[in-house]
Amino acid sequence: MVKQAPGQNTSASEIPVFSKKLGTRAWSITENMSPELIEKINVTFYELQNVLRQSKEFVIAYSGGKDSTLLVHLTVAALYSLRKRPKVHIVSVDTQVEIPTVQEQTAFFLKSIKKWVKQRKLPVKIHVLHPLPQETYWATLIGRGYVPPNRMFRWCVSRLKSDPVRHMVQALGEETIVLMGMRNTESAERRRSLNKRGIEGRWTRFTGANNIKVFLPIVDWTTAEVWEFLLKACPPWGKGYGDLYFLYFDSFDECTWKPNGGFSCSGNRFGCWTCTVVKKDTAMERLSERNPAMTELLNFKLWLQDMASRDEKRCAYSRKGKPSKGPFTLSARKEIYDSLKALGKRLNMEFLRDDEEKEIKRIWRKDKRRGFFDIPFTTLVEGTIYE
Repeated sequence: MVKQAPGQNTSASEIPVFSKKLGTRAWSITENMSPELIEKINVTFYELQNVLRQSKEFVIAYSGGKDSTLLVHLTVAALYSLRKRPKVHIVSVDTQVEIPTVQEQTAFFLKSIKKWVKQRKLPVKIHVLHPLPQETYWATLIGRGYVPPNRMFRWCVSRLKSDPVRHMVQALGEETIVLMGMRNTESAERRRSLNKRGIEGRWTRFTGANNIKVFLPIVDWTTAEVWEFLLKACPPWGKGYGDLYFLYFDSFDECTWKPNGGFSCSGNRFGCWTCTVVKKDTAMERLSERNPAMTELLNFKLWLQDMASRDEKRCAYSRKGKPSKGPFTLSARKEIYDSLKALGKRLNMEFLRDDEEKEIKRIWRKDKRRGFFDIPFTTLVEGTIYE
């Protein structure tokens, strides 16, 4: 028996429309939606049409999650409705430490939409970006010895996600507009991030590149509205978003039906399988209950955290040569490297690209010449041996 997400209707006889007023097919069944949501859909769709007329080139930041999926759906619908269409780049960043089930879902979606836009000759291109070899998670942790990211030292986001997109957008030119699926109600941390960026209406600037304009079409959508739309959507490039819903449900109990109708949603987000910024990795814990491979990945991440807490695994100097609890010692880095390779062999997974391995070995040779990266923090050292 095929699973069916709550509220999902896949009947081919129901022709999806956003609004007869707009006169465009928009791939969503609205007859069971609340008037408030239908109004929000139409407002967002109309604003996207207007924004798509403001530049010749756009980038949609797609993460594979519910919000960016909604963003792609609405943006491609708006693009399809226009006679004069700008170029649109759907950009996904493969950090190489994504949760495997999330990565599979993302790859399937991108493959489906790529085929659909090609058949209709829409000016849409799909890009899967990667961090530079010297900026990857493992080059930074195993190569330079950085401890796993935490709330005080969150070195991962810019290196793994923001920078690859920023480099691409800057190469396209300053007139390029980035579309993002950020929402105010996503989380308290997201609200702080948006307030820090500064928002004028639905507009903000790209972090680290103030010359790049960012439009946030769904910034005022609630989690319940996002799911109600996705579960009643009929994307023309393939089946609905039931699999995405069940991925969230299996990981978080994301949304459930309330007895009086509608959704009760917790608004969770997927991170990388190596993520140590969150206090409790609910997704990995839940997924590990069903998948032995996820258990191994979770245990490896917990082992990394334990390694970072052990003084004998940490260098007595910072990377700048100042006495402090510094990065992993060279011997600890080699221990992590060997353990990661063994994990990959057991799970039949490749965690390191060839260019990453070369970069790691290059950093090791350089650090060995500096002479102090195998002095553990447990050793009492006065002063600094490197200027």
